Amino acid sequence: MIFVAYATALVSTFAALANASVMPRSSTKCHTIDSGYLSTWIGDNPGGNQALDLNSEKELTYKSGTKVKAVFQACPDLPNSSGFNSLGRIVIDPTSSDDCLTVTNPSNSDGPFYVKSEKCTSDTKPSLAQTWGYGNDFGNVIFWDGSCGPGVTINNKSQPVLGSGNRIELSCDVESWESMTLTSTA
Repeated sequence: MIFVAYATALVSTFAALANASVMPRSSTKCHTIDSGYLSTWIGDNPGGNQALDLNSEKELTYKSGTKVKAVFQACPDLPNSSGFNSLGRIVIDPTSSDDCLTVTNPSNSDGPFYVKSEKCTSDTKPSLAQTWGYGNDFGNVIFWDGSCGPGVTINNKSQPVLGSGNRIELSCDVESWESMTLTSTA
């Protein structure tokens, strides 16, 4: 009887050790929490959430290129004191690229800020230029986490303000900016 108990305990110990080696460990890698087409709220004509584009220079535009299919990936290594549900990165068409939505002039303190698709800087802790906030009390909104949390600059007709080459501008002006979001349709 003692031999059976000893043998059972020994087998149980080996089984526990074997299972421990294949159990998943927690990861600090960025992981997808939402996907869709990068969009922003547009006022009348056409109205509602409208998909944003990337032009041939990979710059974020409106009605000037290819619709932006993306995922928002939360990155647990990013410190979050900004009031967003998650901080992370926006990966552009993750099935065929390693590009992230990137603010090209992050050192400009007041904006406007411009955005393009560039190689992702890290899969655990992206650079400030690639760090975006996701979700708050307004829903699943997306703003750049740098400077003052800027969004898409809009004019008095709720249309995006466009820089040269129809590039989308981000700004910090509380009266004239709109969040981005990920929608299921382009």
